[in-house]
Amino acid sequence: IPLDSGPFPCRNYTAVTFGRPKSNMEGWVTITPMKAVLFHQHGGPEVLEYADFPTPEPKPGEALVRLRAAALNRVDVFVRNGWPGLKLELPHIPGADGAGEVVAINSPHPHPLSHWERGAEGGVRSGDRVVINANLGCGQCEYCLAGKDNLCNEWHLLGETGRGTYAEYIALEEHADEMGSGHGT
Repeated sequence: IPLDSGPFPCRNYTAVTFGRPKSNMEGWVTITPMKAVLFHQHGGPEVLEYADFPTPEPKPGEALVRLRAAALNRVDVFVRNGWPGLKLELPHIPGADGAGEVVAINSPHPHPLSHWERGAEGGVRSGDRVVINANLGCGQCEYCLAGKDNLCNEWHLLGETGRGTYAEYIALEEHADEMGSGHGT
């Protein structure tokens, strides 16, 4: 993986590698806990806690984004309050909206380059500043393929059914419409 800005923090100070190192130590990263706003049970603002939480490790086909901004969305309040049938992995990190920079890419295969590594050819590169699209579709149905992921039958909102942006880092799946890139601008 190209890591333009050096090591990034993740959990437990354990040396791990994402993707394929180019030489002996290139691509290796140090992992430490991140800070996050989270809750262990539903309720009002009093259930929110600012705490250490394991930094997500990007799976194959995912990018790790260092979040620089997150916005409060009314859905974040609904999720925190809870509703019948809502199933969350607790503790839960709310947050649908965010922006930041790509710090690592876990390519699912070395060649050809993954969507994340294509850079100028339409993908996102390590170091790119990105705005996150909170719509999470399956990426394979007719709606997702037509760029209408909000109509997907398996649609979810980031921070609603999965952990969100009220953290220092988030790992996002490889979908062309999941992130908008400024390619370092």
